[in-house]
Amino acid sequence: MNLPVTSARPVVRHLVTSVEPVKNALRVSGHAYLDGRSNDRPGFQAAVRDRDGSREYRFSVSRTATPGLVTEDGGVPCPDSGFDILLNPAELADGSPLPDGLWDLWLTVETAEETATVRIGTERGSGAPTEPLTHTVAAGRTQTVVTGFFAPEDGGYSLDIGGVAHPGPVLVRGTGVRWLRDAPATLELTTRAPADPDAVSYEAVERTSGRRISATASVRDRTLTARLPLEGGGDWQIVLCVRRDGEVTEHPLPASSKPATRRWRRALTPWYAKPYHRKGAGLAVRVDRVNVLQGLRRRVAG
Repeated sequence: MNLPVTSARPVVRHLVTSVEPVKNALRVSGHAYLDGRSNDRPGFQAAVRDRDGSREYRFSVSRTATPGLVTEDGGVPCPDSGFDILLNPAELADGSPLPDGLWDLWLTVETAEETATVRIGTERGSGAPTEPLTHTVAAGRTQTVVTGFFAPEDGGYSLDIGGVAHPGPVLVRGTGVRWLRDAPATLELTTRAPADPDAVSYEAVERTSGRRISATASVRDRTLTARLPLEGGGDWQIVLCVRRDGEVTEHPLPASSKPATRRWRRALTPWYAKPYHRKGAGLAVRVDRVNVLQGLRRRVAG
């Protein structure tokens, strides 16, 4: 077939036909071609670009067969113009987890002579979802909330990493726990802030009596910080309390956060605070007086 000679910039025609979760990823499928050009086995490359355009990560795309597909302008056959884009947030940043934020999806179509790029998702079929898809995925050693959605600003497909614009399940991430140097039984806690809470606090809940010690968290750069004093003996479960839309939920701190045992004296009596992890319940701290007599017996026996 003889194609018309043209110097006009190529136009990408595309259609997103489906978006579906696949294990730890989202799969965006459809077809794309350069209108009025030869599209013999075109090459595809996708990119995610953060909303302000300061960062971009490129990755390869699988090509699929599209028998019977022809261009809108000229009826040129496009038998191999299908694409499968696998969006795995744990690997999109050049093999590393994609940082929190809003990321827009772009697709570059390459033929032997020309290349053009399109904001993917502005054209979509009836099989594409109309509502955002939110799910929890593993990103490195932690978990994160990922939402795939068609952006209202331009209709293109985008990812919300970390629940920036689409609050999802509360995940306790990026937790740091340490003892304050000048306060013997006070924990300093830091955690990545969940999206759009009405209020956030840390609480220590004594397992036997139900007593509670609360510390309101301050927020800076989406990081929560609070100081939680563990006053009095007991077996304390440490939780993050999140109030959202009038409902309060409690979330244990992850097992990766555990400082060393702390010892101090109170009115000449030795005390200790020993952090440990309860299976399925996260970080806990046992606070009690040191049993001096028992310690002496162990030394004598040893």
